[in-house]
Amino acid sequence: MELEELKKYDKNDMLGALKIFPMQIEEAAKLRADLPGITQENISNIIIAGVGGSGIGGMLLKNYLADKLEMPVICLRDYSVPLFAGKNTLAFIVSYSGDTEEALAVLQQLRLMGAYTITLSKGGQLEKESSEYYIKLPEIKQPRMAIGYLIIPILISLRKAGLLKNNLDTEIKECAETLAQLSEYLADDDNIAMKIAQALHNKIPLIYSSEKFSSTAYRFVTQINENAKQFAFFHTIPEQNHNEINAIDANKRNDLSAVFIRDLGDHARIKKRIEYFMSLMIKKGIAVHEVHARGTGLLARMFSTIYICDFISYYLALLNNVDPMPVDAITKLKQHMAE
Repeated sequence: MELEELKKYDKNDMLGALKIFPMQIEEAAKLRADLPGITQENISNIIIAGVGGSGIGGMLLKNYLADKLEMPVICLRDYSVPLFAGKNTLAFIVSYSGDTEEALAVLQQLRLMGAYTITLSKGGQLEKESSEYYIKLPEIKQPRMAIGYLIIPILISLRKAGLLKNNLDTEIKECAETLAQLSEYLADDDNIAMKIAQALHNKIPLIYSSEKFSSTAYRFVTQINENAKQFAFFHTIPEQNHNEINAIDANKRNDLSAVFIRDLGDHARIKKRIEYFMSLMIKKGIAVHEVHARGTGLLARMFSTIYICDFISYYLALLNNVDPMPVDAITKLKQHMAE
């Protein structure tokens, strides 16, 4: 079936939202993000709390900041807070809707522990319970489509507080330009995203990356889950080489299809491991595909892979004959939890 015919399943125009996503990076950079009183001396750890589409931003930030901050970054995707949190903790509480119960529970605990809290949402209960340090996010159809708004304001906040010292403005500019260049190509009939989606159709996708891009790989899996309503799994290299590789080696399968997220910044030993592992998978009858990061700065490289993988999940949804936008199962669970 031709792409134009498949687009009938995109009843809520996710394609339109994907096309304009590059603009989100520039718009996100304009959001208020001042943190008076925060210094390198009075902060010893950073917590980013959120779940689902609002939580993936914390994972991406943890990967991005790993070699840029002199303090640990912890992601919370639960109801509880670690005991070390306290007055030297800088915490970002993220809930796009503003009504996520896990985020609200964490906010209350962190306040009692004396942490410096900043909240991000489009409104909801989180806005009502927020202090003056609140970043209001623009309206968008689904939290998972607001990933730029969930990441860029936090980076700017850290930069303004003097905790992040890299050339962030240059990275943001390059990121937006890289995505804009990709936008037209990925929306065309003949592109890498459509080709990989066709290869994943009626298969079980296995997604692999280096640890540095683990959040990007995980994001890809969740986009396949939510958009295409399809199972998918991920692992990181080199960790995979110490466990799952045995299962791959011992079985010949034709129901699996692998995607490797590749980055020029990957360690040379990781590159060698990936090459070996890809050849092993091919011998075992598993189709292998690659998504290569674009750009120079890490922000552009991470977001370019996210963007390509988002398009893959979109096209996979159409091939599965489903509307990529609704997440009815999540809505039903929230209704159940509210009873």
